Amino acid sequence: MLTIMTKRLTATDYRKEYEDLYVKLGVMEKRIQLRLLTLCKQHPDAPVYRMSTNVQPGAVIRASDIHPKFVSRQTTDVLLDYIQAIEKYLEEQHPHKQKTIEFPEVVPEAPVGERIIFIKGEAYSRQQ
Repeated sequence: MLTIMTKRLTATDYRKEYEDLYVKLGVMEKRIQLRLLTLCKQHPDAPVYRMSTNVQPGAVIRASDIHPKFVSRQTTDVLLDYIQAIEKYLEEQHPHKQKTIEFPEVVPEAPVGERIIFIKGEAYSRQQ
């Protein structure tokens, strides 16, 4: 009979793991902030947010209007929404999609000493 003993985690173990995750979360938030600021600098005309207040209904906030202090006070969800808005704007500016190449699901194997050539999607065997 084989008995496997495992170490039971203590409060110290949980605290260390929690602190590690907290540090990783802070690093990720800084990376998101930096990405937004980089996009704002590279694409200042990109619309980020459309206001829906009674003061200026329909007013557009552009990437050039975003200040680093503003970014540091926002939640990560808001920053991700802003990044997504800029990416959507960039996608609309360049609607070209890269064409995908479709390969046949099954490629026949050539017998020894032969080669397979494809002509208009059909496979043909040819001796070398």
